[in-house]
Amino acid sequence: MRYVLDSGVAFKCLVPEAHTDKAIRLRDDYRAGVHELLAPDVFPFGWVDLGAMLRPQEKVCGYATTFVRDAARAVLGSTLLPSRYFDTYRARTDSLANLIDARFAALEPVTRIRLHGDCHAGNVLWTDSGPHFVDLDDARMGPAVQDLWMLAPSPRALDALLEGYGEFRDFDFRELSLVEPLRIMRQVHWAGWVAARWDDPAFPRAFPQVGEARWWEQHLTDLAEAESTLLDD
Repeated sequence: MRYVLDSGVAFKCLVPEAHTDKAIRLRDDYRAGVHELLAPDVFPFGWVDLGAMLRPQEKVCGYATTFVRDAARAVLGSTLLPSRYFDTYRARTDSLANLIDARFAALEPVTRIRLHGDCHAGNVLWTDSGPHFVDLDDARMGPAVQDLWMLAPSPRALDALLEGYGEFRDFDFRELSLVEPLRIMRQVHWAGWVAARWDDPAFPRAFPQVGEARWWEQHLTDLAEAESTLLDD
């Protein structure tokens, strides 16, 4: 099921083709609205309050378990990963999960709000009236940065996004230390998502590269680089 959020409370997010200061700055009439729309006390247009429908005890997840450990189990239980990489994949994902757990624990207390959950530019539809946020299947509780980092194609863009966001909602800048964990969690989760659905003929057609050993070699390289980054931070 897909939901369209009223553009009157949606924020002007990044357009991938436009990286100018003007394009990446939030417009006054579209600030931080996806988080306000999902807040329980801000719902002026009669829409169903999707955020209030979430069950926090289910949606405030153990990040590394949901996005790394569970996804890795799906990969290891599939036919996609070449068997010669099993031990390496298990070791790297286990290490990353532990590092991510430690990163989140070190940052506590972290304010968790209702999120879109998959807030990238592909889930923003533009019309003459402005942006519309769609596809709330992954809505959950979490830190604001989990939505915001995906809208920014560069550090400069993220700075501009947070400048406008801060005019409307407070942002805890400590959360920026979660960007790298969130990035690698998204990669592992996507691999697990595809692996769990590979028996669906639509998935090999849509993602043929995942069926090739070289894709997994690159994925393992990305995991090793992310592990090194988290250890160095």
